Amino acid sequence: MLGLGTLLARYNSVQLKGQWVRFTIRDVYHPPPEKLLCDLYGDTELRGEIVELSNSGTQGEKYAVIQAEGIKQWVIVPVDRIRGVI
Repeated sequence: MLGLGTLLARYNSVQLKGQWVRFTIRDVYHPPPEKLLCDLYGDTELRGEIVELSNSGTQGEKYAVIQAEGIKQWVIVPVDRIRGVI
């Protein structure tokens, strides 16, 4: 794997154009990583355990706090958007 310095030393910008490269989502400058992730995985179904439920508050909408598989931080999802129990 070649780093940026090596790429720039070996190739000028004309030679890099059209080349396939590898990079991480966190290094993307535009679009914002959140948009990129939604575009790539927005319809991906996640699984997890409900660890807490909201008490509806003043809005009347209930939320579930979920420990989802593969995600380090809990996620909060409106209860009416949960697709089912497994």
